[in-house]
Amino acid sequence: NSAGPPDFCGPLTQDAVLLALEHLRAKHFVDGDRIALSGYSRGATVAAMVATRDPKLAAVVLGAGAYDFFSWYPTPLRGIDANIRMEAGTSAAAFRDRSALHHAQKIRAPVLLLHGEADGRIPVEQVRAFAAALQAHGGDVTLKTFPNTGHGIPPGAQWREVSPFLERTLLAPKQ
Repeated sequence: NSAGPPDFCGPLTQDAVLLALEHLRAKHFVDGDRIALSGYSRGATVAAMVATRDPKLAAVVLGAGAYDFFSWYPTPLRGIDANIRMEAGTSAAAFRDRSALHHAQKIRAPVLLLHGEADGRIPVEQVRAFAAALQAHGGDVTLKTFPNTGHGIPPGAQWREVSPFLERTLLAPKQ
């Protein structure tokens, strides 16, 4: 129910997240050097793209996201395909604006990637390719896949990975 038009994880949504981060950094009680961004599913797709545009992030946690629309579309779900066509279009430019894989070299923050190996919405190959791209560009990336798990990774299983990752990236003494 936001005021903006739907754009399926696109630049308008990414800009809204960047504005929220800017708002947080302006608060006197926020340490702007220790902000983590997290997203799940479409939120992971958006957060990954925001990470390509915000070099100040201290950590990024992404779960069950799509990171390369060129290889994901058409998706396994006709309803998602219809949303993509209606909200974003299927041009190369639209896909590039939503595909963090093709901008992996711009991500500076450590990244934790979580994905179910049996995800029927977004194939696990999406996260494996993204992890490989981040590593190829020297990124600090941790990939955790969950066997026999679909699109909804149980919260307890997620937090067993997220907690130590955030302790390492956010709570470590500043250098």
